[in-house]
Amino acid sequence: AVKRAIPSAIMLGIITREGLPIKIQSTMPEPVISAMISALYNLSDVLLEEQNVEYSIIAGENGSIILHELDEQRILFVAVPEADESKLGSFIAKIKTIIK
Repeated sequence: AVKRAIPSAIMLGIITREGLPIKIQSTMPEPVISAMISALYNLSDVLLEEQNVEYSIIAGENGSIILHELDEQRILFVAVPEADESKLGSFIAKIKTIIK
């Protein structure tokens, strides 16, 4: 459903908080992706000095990664070739609608 809602997504999936892959759509190996996403998610908690952040965006010139906490155990991630804040906001709104 996420890929249909965000067709420009170049990588997406669901992992556990511990970094184990549940379902990943990517050309990179699942263990590598899930470890990187888990590290980014845990780092965002440390940097923001908060636990249970609903979502984080890591943005660069050529793209962004949206990390969204589904529940206490699972994290959804979507990588898009966008850095525009308004587009990223619309992607987050679509994700929230889908996971309700």
